[in-house]
Amino acid sequence: MILSMTGFGSATLEEGPRRVAVEVRTLNHRYLKLNLKLPRTLAGLESELEPVVRKQVRRGALTAMIRYRDDSAQPSFQIDVAAARAYRDQISKLWEALGLKEPGWHDRVEPLLALPGVVRADEEEDLSPGIPDETRSLVRRALGEALEALVASRAEEGGNTVSVLLAHAKNLEGHIAIVAARAPEIPREQRDRIHQRVQTLISEIDPKIEIAEADLVRELCVLVDKTDVAEELNRLQSHLERYRSILGGSGEAGRKLDFLIQEMLRETNTIGSKANDPTVAHAVVDMKCEVERMKEQVQNLE
Repeated sequence: MILSMTGFGSATLEEGPRRVAVEVRTLNHRYLKLNLKLPRTLAGLESELEPVVRKQVRRGALTAMIRYRDDSAQPSFQIDVAAARAYRDQISKLWEALGLKEPGWHDRVEPLLALPGVVRADEEEDLSPGIPDETRSLVRRALGEALEALVASRAEEGGNTVSVLLAHAKNLEGHIAIVAARAPEIPREQRDRIHQRVQTLISEIDPKIEIAEADLVRELCVLVDKTDVAEELNRLQSHLERYRSILGGSGEAGRKLDFLIQEMLRETNTIGSKANDPTVAHAVVDMKCEVERMKEQVQNLE
């Protein structure tokens, strides 16, 4: 099973008054990059949770958002008396400056409590050393379920990407077949063409010049041999076979396929530079397009 690097998974578990919600998403990245976002009350669990993630995900930029709520915990807050007194004094001065009589609600405390800074929630402390084992277990199980959903999502996306990559490989083979059918004729045609041009040039310069036919043929063969692309075609076909083998396997495939595609592109460029032929040139352009599409898709695989 080949996995995509993009995916999403979530899970929510409740146990008594405790509730844990986890969302995990991954994007493309050259390596494994983890970003675990925990409430401060669970901050100390990060070192415990990272190995859980690394067992399921080997490559990609992963962000995990973990939310925790304990309904049995008493809410903690503080009332800033100084701030409330300052508000009260300023309000009294305002009414006095305007020459108005304060309304009857000025002695009530509720309006003051609604003003900014009067009621402040206590800063959460890192309580992870004292977190009950039940809570730790709940968080780990919720993260595990979210990661399972993530892997399933990445597997589905990976399967779709593999289908696309195989389709590109089939198209590439079609263009290779055009080059393979044309390639044997190119050296012979170029040999005959160059031979004719040499004979024409000699007759134009000095018809009395004599060149040993064997020497001419030998030099022509050396020159024409440089247009032979049989080796490049064989290597390209070998790369495609390996490419299909990797796509049919499992595990990390992205880097292997990326290397193979670079080799395919190199062989394709060599064919284009060696075979000076319009038919091959057009096929090489199509081959490059397919290889570039393959390269783009491979970047999504783990």
